Amino acid sequence: MPCYAHTKPHVISADAILQTWYPDYVDLPQGQVTQHNWIDIRPGVIRKREVTAKDLSRISQCVGFNWEFIAIELGLAQADIDQSKMDYKDRTAMQIYQTLLKWKARNGASANIETLVKAIQANTTVEANWEVIKNVVDKIYD
Repeated sequence: MPCYAHTKPHVISADAILQTWYPDYVDLPQGQVTQHNWIDIRPGVIRKREVTAKDLSRISQCVGFNWEFIAIELGLAQADIDQSKMDYKDRTAMQIYQTLLKWKARNGASANIETLVKAIQANTTVEANWEVIKNVVDKIYD
């Protein structure tokens, strides 16, 4: 199917488009990227980059429902989650941000982009805006 969204027209696969919009639509042929393996094809310098407070701030604003599973996947205790919830009632993004800061403080340089993305991916019931997360990973923000 032709794509005219860029200055130079090119052809794209309808299956690739559907896979992007609906990750469970079809199995892509080997070599094509899916929602769950895109982090693995990033260079190691990106995947192993230590998360910054700015990264955590942006990611905390694009995850939602069931975010607590991410914290558990990252090894935080339920008490850590509950404390953030009590400290920032009715401010979900701040609850997530403070919880992720605890993870970063405890793990130092091993609190990296890959570990965080894989924790989000491991919990399919967590709502996440993957386009924003990918931009954070690639540092495509001001």
